[in-house]
Amino acid sequence: MLSLANSYSEDEIRDFDRRVRELLDMEIPAYVTELKFDGVAVSLRYQEGVFVRGATRGDGNQGDDITNNLKTIRSLPLVLHDPPPGLRNIEVRGEVFMTRSDFSAMNTQRAAAGEKTFINPRMQPQEP
Repeated sequence: MLSLANSYSEDEIRDFDRRVRELLDMEIPAYVTELKFDGVAVSLRYQEGVFVRGATRGDGNQGDDITNNLKTIRSLPLVLHDPPPGLRNIEVRGEVFMTRSDFSAMNTQRAAAGEKTFINPRMQPQEP
């Protein structure tokens, strides 16, 4: 899984638009934007309509298998009911994230249980 390119300035966005217009032979493109959530990019594999594997980018060369972690997400379908013909074996890509309030609640529960807490959502647990 590759990462999307980022733009950090108006000039970079204008340059992107120029390149798109050149590819479209100056046709005026329409854009859709959305907020970027800083989470974990995941790949979900369904075989015969059943969720069989979830993975992250890992270290960039080899992904991490997070299938069991993903199965705890209530909104993630473990079975695709009545998928369209030809879509029983598919890969779905998305982003998994945790809200700050959920992160805080998780750390509160971990601390109460005497477990290590996390400094931030991307760090390993720290000693209580």
